[in-house]
Amino acid sequence: MEHAGTLQISHHHTGTLGVRIYSIRFLSVGPGEPARDWRHCQGDLVLVKTLEALVPDSDVRRHALAQLHEQGRAAIRPFVLSEAQAAVFELRRTELAAVGRPSEVQDLERDVAGEIAAFLAESKGRCFCHTCLATLVGIEFEKARKAVYALRICGNVRVGTARCSVCHRHRLSIEAV
Repeated sequence: MEHAGTLQISHHHTGTLGVRIYSIRFLSVGPGEPARDWRHCQGDLVLVKTLEALVPDSDVRRHALAQLHEQGRAAIRPFVLSEAQAAVFELRRTELAAVGRPSEVQDLERDVAGEIAAFLAESKGRCFCHTCLATLVGIEFEKARKAVYALRICGNVRVGTARCSVCHRHRLSIEAV
């Protein structure tokens, strides 16, 4: 199933060490779909890689990034979000608040792939199995597995069998390249 709507990107805030945090929202326009899907991307590279996976047209991506740089926000419309894209990027459906924003009581979605990419960049030259990676980053095993899959598509990591730097077992491991 596909959902038609608008993909909105905005500069959410700047985190520690000057890393920019971006908010990506999908606004459904179909009948009976009064909800938004949203997530946060930590860092410029994660944003670019996410857009590369979501938006096939490079001109549309460049225009959105230029608009984001100039105005702090951008919109891509019309945009079609597939169920597969929603699952891979863990876009979460939230109810619209009265002012048209996601409910303030809902906590921010962690950018697990971004956190893992940053962790791997800091630990360059070291391999980690999914179990140890999940423990070190503080996430569930299944979320680590999904994030490794998403990072593998981006091409900034190497995934293969190797000895884990933490548990020293020979397992499917990931390392930054």
